[in-house]
Order: sequence, then C-alpha cells, then structure tokens
Amino acid sequence: IMGYVGLMTGAEMYHDAYFDFEGLGPGTLYTVEVDRQLPKDNWARQHLAPLLFASTIELASNFTYETDPSGPLVEFNPYFVFRWRNFPWNNTLLTTFAMGEGVSWASHNPQQEIDSENSPGDARKFLNYVMAELTFSLPNHPEWQVLYRLHHRSGVFGLYCPGTVGSTAAGIGVRYWME
Repeated sequence: IMGYVGLMTGAEMYHDAYFDFEGLGPGTLYTVEVDRQLPKDNWARQHLAPLLFASTIELASNFTYETDPSGPLVEFNPYFVFRWRNFPWNNTLLTTFAMGEGVSWASHNPQQEIDSENSPGDARKFLNYVMAELTFSLPNHPEWQVLYRLHHRSGVFGLYCPGTVGSTAAGIGVRYWME
C-alpha cells in the first residue's frame, strides 16, 4: 500500500529523471496505490524477470486525484512493475529501482496535455502510463519505504493519439510493504 504527492513538471520525463524539471506546477497529484508481487512460480516472473534482470514483477494500480488548472480530475492507472532489488549497499540502505508500464484513464484531459498538443483535439482521456521509482528503507525496517516517483502519461509518439501529447509529475511518498 502506497501513497504519494506529486507536482506537475514542465519538462520531458527524461529531464525529470535528473531533476531538471523546468518548473513545477500548476497541478498537484494525490495518489493511493495497491501493488501485488507475482509469486515466484508465476510464468511471467519465471520467464520475463530474468530477461530484464529484474528481481520481481508486480501488478499495480493507482487512483490519482489531480488539482489541475482546467478543474479537478481523477486518473486510474493499472500497470506492470519491474523491480530491481539487488544493490551492493543494501546492508546500509535498502534500495529498489522500478519501472512500470500500463494504461491511464483520466476523467478529462489535464491542462498540460492540452497545452502539449500538436493540433487542437489531439489529447485523449485514455493514454499510456509509465512510472519510474526509487525506494529507500532501513535494513531493520524494510517494510517502510520512502520513495521518489515519476508519473507519466503520454500518447507514445502517436500510438494512442496523434501528436506528442503528454504530462509528467515528480513526487515523493511512503509505502508499507507487506510480504
């Protein structure tokens, strides 16, 4: 179970990865998420995780409330998570890195996506969802994690809709991991 707060950024997602946000806001995300790790004997985990050098594969979905200049909106984002857990400093600070891929539905188009359209009407309620996340926890309390997350919706260069529609938020949060 996880919750986080994020601010919309003015940059492409790859800029956000190294904290070059080109401005934060307007727009704030409030997100609650549930996540389930696939069992070790699951076909996808047995076959896909080794190909990606991932430690685990998870199924997740989050509900997001966004204060947007065009009015409040709600998002629903179901997706797969690929998580890497084996870092050499884990005896001092437990760390995970995760990438997620799925779909996103919004109750209406966020202003940032409308502003990023190549032509009027390109934005869509249903888009691709991508997330990148770093988590940190103390070795004696691995169940409590602090996280930094990038939350990204986009048309995937025309796959979901014409043009380069997209929006990104950077956020921090807390997760309670139940094994």
